[in-house]
Amino acid sequence: VCFTQVNFDSHKGWRAVIGAGDDDYAVEMADDAFLKKVQGKQQAFLKGDLFEVTLEEIKSSSASRSDYKRVIKSVDRHFAGKDRRLT
Repeated sequence: VCFTQVNFDSHKGWRAVIGAGDDDYAVEMADDAFLKKVQGKQQAFLKGDLFEVTLEEIKSSSASRSDYKRVIKSVDRHFAGKDRRLT
């Protein structure tokens, strides 16, 4: 994934491009260890950095529409130079 919007103070308010498409989606950041690293300014990441994540998609349906909730369970790898890598 590539994060397009981050919220350093909450699990919500994050958005990411998932896969090869251009569309970004609202995601919930459930990886507390990743959040602590970012909040503690131990390392930084830049716009456009790619991450390998464990993602859970939860589909809820009603008669008129389907909704998806996307939750990042863990950030497994940060594709960046060794000096900037978060995971």
